Amino acid sequence: SLTTLCLLAQLFRGALATCYRSTEQIIADEKFYVNFDQVRTYTICPQTTIRIGTYDFDFELKEKNGEFPPFPVHPNMVIQCGDDGNPINRCEFIGGDYQVDATGFLGIDTPTVENVVIKGMTFIAAKKYSVWGSKSGDITFSNCVFKDHVKTVVPVLLDYTDPDQPQSQLSVTFEKCEFLNNRFLGLGSNTALVYGNGAQNALTFKNTKFEGNNMLHNNTLAETRSFLIETLGPLTVERSCFVNNDIGVSAVSVFGNTLSAAQNFVSSSSSTIVSDYQYCEFASVFQTLQQYSDFTPLCVGALESGCRADATEPPTIAPTDGPTTSPTVAKSMA
Repeated sequence: SLTTLCLLAQLFRGALATCYRSTEQIIADEKFYVNFDQVRTYTICPQTTIRIGTYDFDFELKEKNGEFPPFPVHPNMVIQCGDDGNPINRCEFIGGDYQVDATGFLGIDTPTVENVVIKGMTFIAAKKYSVWGSKSGDITFSNCVFKDHVKTVVPVLLDYTDPDQPQSQLSVTFEKCEFLNNRFLGLGSNTALVYGNGAQNALTFKNTKFEGNNMLHNNTLAETRSFLIETLGPLTVERSCFVNNDIGVSAVSVFGNTLSAAQNFVSSSSSTIVSDYQYCEFASVFQTLQQYSDFTPLCVGALESGCRADATEPPTIAPTDGPTTSPTVAKSMA
């Protein structure tokens, strides 16, 4: 049958090509699958730079030579840099409106994005979102680097909601990743690098580093809107480090009682937080709308004296570090 011939052609092409040099090749191979129950592994060739294109108002990719669509995220995908998924292999994705697409806006019609793993990639200078997700499922970024995003709306946006299935989630994990030298653009951009927009978006950070990020640049609301991670959903942060970042409030902002934190480190000797309007060293927790309206968060501290992001041992303290400081009142900007 025609379907069988197409599958054989895809398998033959896959046998010839040991690695990929464009997202277009991955999209072409994905079209051969009727369902996505089988795990597929796509290896990006080491020393590959892929430039991502931009879209018009109808979500049509503008034709430009040498620019490609974003990663199409389907269930049960592994996308890795080189055979070992190591960032030293240098697979770089530069520019474009969206670099990793886990939505239905760009024509990807699978209802979920479960069991997706992206390993060893470096994402640079997206124009809107480096990662955009609006479907239920689970995505893990392992050993990935997000850097030099200085003109984005927000580098990572989780935007899943389904009132008819309140128990479903979009769960995104960053493990041994780095967020380096990213910067707040200004009015119209989100004042965090990673934003979970709603209670059905779950974020996990393990052994991840935030360094050299500037969330004060062009920020006229730094006393109340300046974070690295901000979420309305469940958040877990373990053995992660926040060093030399310019932020006005705290590294983390959480709404509700959904924070689990252990063995984290915030540099206190290198101007990690330079704003006069700082509330909490590590995390600001807003348990009620009134707390947010008054901007009197509950503070949770990072208790480690040094960075343990390279550690592999399991946590030996309670899953959630308790509040360590009382909220302080911001100075008036009037």
